[in-house]
Amino acid sequence: MSEVLSGSTNYGIGCQIKLVQITQTDMTSIFSWSLIAVLLMLLISYLSKFFIKKLNKDAKILVCGCASQNNLEQFNTYDQVVGIIGNHGKHNIVEYLEHKGILDMTEEYTNTAFAKSTRTRQYIKVQDGCNNFCTYCIIPYTRGRSRSRDLQDIIDEIRQSKALEIIITGIDIGDYRIGEQKALITLLEEVNKLGKRYRISSIHCGALTEDFLTRLKNSHRSCLQ
Repeated sequence: MSEVLSGSTNYGIGCQIKLVQITQTDMTSIFSWSLIAVLLMLLISYLSKFFIKKLNKDAKILVCGCASQNNLEQFNTYDQVVGIIGNHGKHNIVEYLEHKGILDMTEEYTNTAFAKSTRTRQYIKVQDGCNNFCTYCIIPYTRGRSRSRDLQDIIDEIRQSKALEIIITGIDIGDYRIGEQKALITLLEEVNKLGKRYRISSIHCGALTEDFLTRLKNSHRSCLQ
């Protein structure tokens, strides 16, 4: 049996980190379902190449997102593809319909959020990319290096939002920076001043320093339960 340390740590701020035991059977099951999911995605991708044009001979196919950012050359062999736009341009697809070729592959930070503000909550993306290069992960190659959104731009969007609750999100938000310095807790303290509840999306445990946790505990608008 493969084991992870079992237990929990409570930082006294309403959040508890729990470590559980994982058996070899669990690992095999996780791997099996992951493999099935990947095979299904490949099958759908393969079939779509043949049926899109059959359903609509005038269809224009633009490739966007992580796959094109990672290996755009693979799509140049498809006769149906008229353009490749990477991650940056995927929220402006209509603007690229009359163009052909490799259109937009920048790695600069761009605000590509699709979610609209609601009365309940709104996702605010503050960071993109990753510098960790974990063995199993392709994100640094598809989303590029870690880059952060301007602090004032984030604050302005939150101020304009009608949502009661804000969710701070990104690829690796623990690496959010102002200049060269990591500054996620500074961002959260500024958000705390705006009078809205806020939550943090997934965050790497390495960002949870004593200073971070102490300052977060004092942010009375944070939703940590």
